[in-house]
Amino acid sequence: LKVIASLQAAQPTIQMLLHSNDFCTALELVASTQELLQSSEQVSSRTGATSSASVLLDPSIGSSQQITCLRHLSAQLIEISRFVRHMIEAEFEASLRQFLEPRPSGAGQYRRPDLVPCLLGLLHIKRHDFVSAFRAELLRQVKLVQHPRSSSGVDVDDDSAKPEVPLREHIAAMSSEEWIETIAQRCKELQELLIRAQEAMTIFFETMNQCVQSVSDSLAKKPTSPPAALQLTSPLLTSDEISQLTNQLRSAIVAACITAQNHIVNLASIRMKVTTTTTTSKKVSTNSANGLDEQPPMDKLSIEQFIKLADVLQQFQEFILRWTKHDIRPPTDTNEAVMDSHPNPSPASHDMDGDSADTAHPTNEAASPKHVHQNFSIPPLIRLLLNLTRNAVHRFHQDRLTKVDVMVNQERWQAVVVPNQIQQLVEQTFELRKGRKQASSTLRSINLSDSESVRSYMASPISLHGGVASSVVLGGDRFVVVGTVLLLLPVMVDYTTLAEQLPCKPWSVHEVAERLAELLNSFNSRTCQLVLGAEARRSADLPTISARHLALTSRSLQLISRCIPIIRSDLESLAADERTESKQLLTSVPGYFTKRHRQQGSLEHVENLFHEHIGQISDKLFSLLSNRIQDKLSCWDVRPPTPSLELKAICRAFTRMVESTTDIMPVDMLTPILLRAHNEFKTHLRHRLSELGVTADGGPRQSLVDFELTYYMSQFHRLTARLSKFSDDFVDVWPTS
Repeated sequence: LKVIASLQAAQPTIQMLLHSNDFCTALELVASTQELLQSSEQVSSRTGATSSASVLLDPSIGSSQQITCLRHLSAQLIEISRFVRHMIEAEFEASLRQFLEPRPSGAGQYRRPDLVPCLLGLLHIKRHDFVSAFRAELLRQVKLVQHPRSSSGVDVDDDSAKPEVPLREHIAAMSSEEWIETIAQRCKELQELLIRAQEAMTIFFETMNQCVQSVSDSLAKKPTSPPAALQLTSPLLTSDEISQLTNQLRSAIVAACITAQNHIVNLASIRMKVTTTTTTSKKVSTNSANGLDEQPPMDKLSIEQFIKLADVLQQFQEFILRWTKHDIRPPTDTNEAVMDSHPNPSPASHDMDGDSADTAHPTNEAASPKHVHQNFSIPPLIRLLLNLTRNAVHRFHQDRLTKVDVMVNQERWQAVVVPNQIQQLVEQTFELRKGRKQASSTLRSINLSDSESVRSYMASPISLHGGVASSVVLGGDRFVVVGTVLLLLPVMVDYTTLAEQLPCKPWSVHEVAERLAELLNSFNSRTCQLVLGAEARRSADLPTISARHLALTSRSLQLISRCIPIIRSDLESLAADERTESKQLLTSVPGYFTKRHRQQGSLEHVENLFHEHIGQISDKLFSLLSNRIQDKLSCWDVRPPTPSLELKAICRAFTRMVESTTDIMPVDMLTPILLRAHNEFKTHLRHRLSELGVTADGGPRQSLVDFELTYYMSQFHRLTARLSKFSDDFVDVWPTS
């Protein structure tokens, strides 16, 4: 009767345990009840056999007839066990769904016991495939984020009756600000979802380890326990199984990260494709005329909006890299060659289509380590950031390059006054790195509209802009420059400011440096064509390219070449100061290493080109004097009166060059040119004396030449202060007899 009472009390006890979600105890009670029922029936059967001969004589009388009230209990226990198993699976799915769903604002941390009993129950029934349910629910939650939700918690069934607007049309109708806010909100929701998934994984991992630890502690306390006790405390998992399940959980989160990345990439890709489609017909004629057939899409997105968007994407990518950064492989030479052959790929036509094609694989296949490794060779979100950054730099560069080209082609090649704001910009930007000034961050940050302000300076009356100066002062040196330089200086600062704000450092810094080198090289080359190539005679309607034009061009180039090393040092420091994580992020970019080495020499190479051009201008100034000397000495003869007209013309050429350039070129630059011309004068004079047969014989012809040289030296001493002490006895001009 006690056994019957115990067996009949098992059913309500199991119900009570299930009500409290104690699935393991309920299952153990079902198993122990079945064992007790079987043992009681065996005992009852043996007892009945020894006391009643009728049982032995009638084989139809079974052991179940000994306890008639329990004849259906065994089948009921089997059904209860099956029900508990289904209940564990359903309760786990419901609890997991509730755990991963967005939590109302103000709600506390999700209570841990809600998942633990279900997980213990699954482990108890050896259902180790709970990871598949976790993976499926996590990916389902990621897909739910892709659809708009009611933020007030009100039932949205009324909205479901409305026809669904396609995502492409919905994004096309958004403004840039709304589109960026949508991406930011999706990134936030996905990040919160992945954080909840990480919390669930932590619960699973700790629960599995506690199972092993509790079994170890139980066995340590009861080393001589009977076999029945060993079954109750036997481990639900082995260490190898825990390790395998942990890897599967991580793979599930990585798959969710891949899906989340692809969703954000698709949001940007659709917008870019929509922009391309709607603006192609409007831009095809303009771009063809301006040579901008590769103008990137998203042209309505300002630089400030792009910085905001890039910041959102980069923060989300850094969060994603917690799971995926170890699966990125280094670049190969083949990939580098592919990237280098397409420096400006269209994100809407090439990379983004590739991302869309990759979306289906991670969500349908098990993310094995090898599969994850292949998919994250270049993560799609990194590729998106790189494309967006490259396009932003391209648009920024094309805008500045066009402005500079227009200014150079319209240059009048005259000295301009320098507004005080330009002088302050030079002092704050190009002198603070020499330790002379410590500018604040507000002064260091130059607005992107400075280029327009420079153009307004030159288009408006000078008196409206406060104080002005006749030259730019840098490092104690004066530079009289042309108007284009006043535009180019703020533009150079714009590039450094852009490099500070862009994501994907240090790759983006190298990209900006290359574009800046291209801009400066274009300015240098075009200036060379206009001045040395004399194209300015047509573009600026100049009668001739005079020494003053050459001197003004030389000083303009010298100022820019003085600024290039400072800009280069600033960009190199900016790239070197990046954190190790950022560098590891970009080491997976094809072409990164070749671009880095190429950038280290690009600005330096442009600086050398500037110096070569400056040297060519100095040679041109020298050739102006040399040609004049050669022309006059070729028809000069030793005869009175002295000084001759030819020698007066030579001295007048020296004087005019000094007078036209002395307010532009410093004496230190002008004096070497004059000394070179002096040596050229001596060379041609020696050759002419040899032709005339005049030697230092002390005769009257030598006296006439001496009078000519005395006049020449008196005029030469008056050119500059340094030449006033110059002496030359002209012994080497006399041909040997």
